[in-house]
Amino acid sequence: MSTTISPIPEQGRIHYLDVLRGIAIFFIFIANIVSFSGLFFISPEEVQAFSHPQLNSVLQTFTSIFVDGKFYSIFSILFGIGFVIQQRNAEKVGVNFNWFFSKRMLGLLFLGLLHLYLWYGDIVHLYAIMGFFLIPFKRIGNSNLLRWAVVLTFLPVLHYIAMNILNAYYPYEFFKPADAILIGKNYPTLEIVVPGMTDPVEIINMLEVLKNADTRELLGINVVNPLYRWGSILLEGRLFKILACFLIGIWAGRKILDADLLSNRSLLTRIGIWGGIIGILFTLIQINLGSLNIPGPADVWYALAYAFAVIPLACGIAALIALWWNPNNQFLNIFKPIGKAALSNYFFQSVISVFYFYGAGLGKMGQYQLWENYLFVIVVFAFQIVFTSIWLKYFRYGPVEWIWRSITYGRWIKMTK
Repeated sequence: MSTTISPIPEQGRIHYLDVLRGIAIFFIFIANIVSFSGLFFISPEEVQAFSHPQLNSVLQTFTSIFVDGKFYSIFSILFGIGFVIQQRNAEKVGVNFNWFFSKRMLGLLFLGLLHLYLWYGDIVHLYAIMGFFLIPFKRIGNSNLLRWAVVLTFLPVLHYIAMNILNAYYPYEFFKPADAILIGKNYPTLEIVVPGMTDPVEIINMLEVLKNADTRELLGINVVNPLYRWGSILLEGRLFKILACFLIGIWAGRKILDADLLSNRSLLTRIGIWGGIIGILFTLIQINLGSLNIPGPADVWYALAYAFAVIPLACGIAALIALWWNPNNQFLNIFKPIGKAALSNYFFQSVISVFYFYGAGLGKMGQYQLWENYLFVIVVFAFQIVFTSIWLKYFRYGPVEWIWRSITYGRWIKMTK
């Protein structure tokens, strides 16, 4: 029996997963562009001052309902599916899967931290950290996996309840070291009202900072920006949500390999319909909480609506795409090359966006309204489809995937075909 595990050959790939991964990368770019472009940092009043406010409002509603959180969740579910596939392949050749997967996560953590230094919104390092927690679940039964996923999905709600009861929004403490460093450099600041705090909190005006910082300043800012990111991660209970999606992915991966889930159109239809109904309903509640005047802490209700909205709708979207896809679907297959080199394309989106919008590059931050940001995403993604398709004619992997695989397998993997 072989004592090494090799990368999955082309004929062994499940192409639907590549398609779904490619679609997820596109919509993750849609979700991220509001941060890259600086639109995230602009007040609602300034947004309304843009031309075409009705078009922007329609796009914002679409993004809020069908994009925000949903495709990160799909990407996380795909990570769990990949875990199962790698586990099965390791067991076939008698490889110590725990050691193999740990090396894989260490390599991913290294790449994720590099990306985090470029852009504070990186999710790859979170996947690497939470990936280690998957190993104890590899022998857990399917029913218990789903029970754990439900518990983890609702833990952020309990987290918000605890913070309200204790009046202790502790994740904001992560902002203080960053602010102490940045405010000391006389960067522009603004005051925000933080739940659970009586006095407004002074924070850095990141739109002005990132828009005007040169390369040297940006490199310094990016050392402390992850503190802001981790304050948000802890506040939202993001780690629980990621692990919940991973576990759903393990369940789905087992069903795909053992029960031919992708051919079970009846089950996929039920997941698509009920996931869509529940997810859209609670997303509408979530985005309209301010006008519903529900008594009690708004952040707790928001977290509860989010728990019912995001993962069900993500599962519903993935199921409907599975029903739509077939090997001859020319439209969906255009996403397949992106899915095969998802990590490289995810990183490239950050590189091109930072260059285009940040002051260290062309400095276009804060100048584009939402419909223009959508157009930017479509143009960049179209280029990625063409370039990746050509690249994969000559190379087996995307460049970042090649580095990751080489770290994992402990040798330089053959790159060319």
